[in-house]
Amino acid sequence: MSVDGPRRRTSEDRRLFLRKALAMMGGGVSRSTAAAAVGVDVSTIRRWTKREAAGTGLVRRRGPWREASPRQVARAARLVRDLQGLVGADSLRHSVPGLSRRMAAMVKAATCTAMEHERKQELERIRISRPGVLRGFDAMALAGRHFFVASDGSVPFRTSWSWVPRYTGAAVARFLEHDFQRHGPPLVIRMDRATQHETAAVKRVLRRNEVLLLHGPPNRPTYYGQLERENGEHREWLSRLQYEQPAELPGKLAAMIEALNRKWRRRELSWQTASEAWTARRDLAVDRSAFRDEVKRMASRLRGRLDLHGRPADLPERLAIEHALTRRGLLIRKIGGWC
Repeated sequence: MSVDGPRRRTSEDRRLFLRKALAMMGGGVSRSTAAAAVGVDVSTIRRWTKREAAGTGLVRRRGPWREASPRQVARAARLVRDLQGLVGADSLRHSVPGLSRRMAAMVKAATCTAMEHERKQELERIRISRPGVLRGFDAMALAGRHFFVASDGSVPFRTSWSWVPRYTGAAVARFLEHDFQRHGPPLVIRMDRATQHETAAVKRVLRRNEVLLLHGPPNRPTYYGQLERENGEHREWLSRLQYEQPAELPGKLAAMIEALNRKWRRRELSWQTASEAWTARRDLAVDRSAFRDEVKRMASRLRGRLDLHGRPADLPERLAIEHALTRRGLLIRKIGGWC
């Protein structure tokens, strides 16, 4: 499909795209950016440039096309499923007589897409319905120190960050206290099972601010999925950073957080930035004392009913917190909600 409609591109269309791309490149734009701007791959711009210089047409007739039979397609698709998408097009071509490599690649792509849709339809999505309800905290090693970040559980707004020399309970407690003072305490803070998160200093900060601690199941990083995805953004960004001295890093981190919060318009936020969605949040009208008491009572009942052998001791608290949030419409579960 061309950038101006579904019709087939003519030689004149391609020459126009090439002229636009070359003009942008002459103005200092990279080849890859220019190619993306006109809607083609960078290799296509390179190929057209060579053909233009050689004086040949930009459009050439493709080689012979062989349609695959429904039986061949079905057999290739079954192989893709049986091999969990690991098989390549060449292997498919040699496994299904008469199947061209091009058609094998098309069958594999379509089958893998269908498999991914089916996988997502079976997943349960957990969504926090409003900003300010839940906050996530995590830490990652960075340049000999530790990068702390807190983020809202409903919108990808990074509330606070810090680059600290040591990852200790005292450092985590100071960070959380500052974050709660700056952006208000959430009902729940979600943190993994690092020993630094279980210290007396951290628990004092949480009690003082009436924030409940939520741990996920052991060895289940998907429970912290949103912050894991955001850490992926951090790692991708940081992998491209260039700096000569560690002292330059805080400024780079501040610029990263500012850009991710205020410049990235996201489809899931109806094309708002995270900062805009956070700023537009409504006050959270929840009685913290009543919420805490409800969680405590339910956890006590569950502790008397559940078999905790081989399970984490705080499982009743986790289930009670999830139930209390769900009952108030603040936590929403949906099967197949990723599609």
